Amino acid sequence: MNTLFSLLRFVLVCTFFLLTHGFTAHTQEVRDLLLEGKNLVDVSVVKGDVNGYTKAIALFERILAVEPANNLALYYRSYAEMRLLMQGGVQNEANTKNALQDAASEHAEALVQHSPQSSDAMTVLAGVTMLRIDGMNAMMLAPKCTKLHEKALAADANNPRAYVIRGMYTMNTPSFFGGGADKALQHFTQAISLCEKQGLTAPTQATKTQPTWGYLDALIHAGRCHLKMEQYPQAVAYFKKVLAIAPEFTWVKQTLLPRAEQKMAASTGTK
Repeated sequence: MNTLFSLLRFVLVCTFFLLTHGFTAHTQEVRDLLLEGKNLVDVSVVKGDVNGYTKAIALFERILAVEPANNLALYYRSYAEMRLLMQGGVQNEANTKNALQDAASEHAEALVQHSPQSSDAMTVLAGVTMLRIDGMNAMMLAPKCTKLHEKALAADANNPRAYVIRGMYTMNTPSFFGGGADKALQHFTQAISLCEKQGLTAPTQATKTQPTWGYLDALIHAGRCHLKMEQYPQAVAYFKKVLAIAPEFTWVKQTLLPRAEQKMAASTGTK
């Protein structure tokens, strides 16, 4: 009897070990995929690499195939799709911009339904919605964007990413509707301040699964605001700050900084 009891206890212990070990291994695999995808998006932002975004989306889809309710995978899939839309989408028949917009909107709406109190979820939905606005749908989508901005900041007034997307929306809104570079700049400087206070100034946070983006975006768009307002030295300073952090940031290095420096030289009569 004692021998049977000991054998049964041994089997139970072994089973428990295998189950817990398997769960731990699975959890670590999911975390590794999340970090790989997140960091791939961060690198793609700097390089302007459309293919990087699609590869990251595929990684998040792998997680969701096994864990459909994984909150971070849902978030990062929508975030990567938002970035892909910002980049202009994938230009081929299998993935037109319209199809990407539809998928991104569907996924971002599902994300908010899954995490209705999440400031970051509402921020991504606001970003995807903003990128869909055109002359035909502005009357419908612009108020939706405004409400999402308000909800995102009500959920977390210290979320720098919410200020980044609100700033981008404001910068592209006509002044007679309350937009403009001067008003947008306030949102970007707030985002910069919050990122610096929260230690989110690195181009990538390689070991953090939570959202950490926003600082480089805020610096870039603050520079663009100054460029629009013809304040060229300030624009140059912001763009140089971006390159001090991420020296190979393609958009800044090849387009924004040279443009600002040319404008500044022309305004001062120097060569």
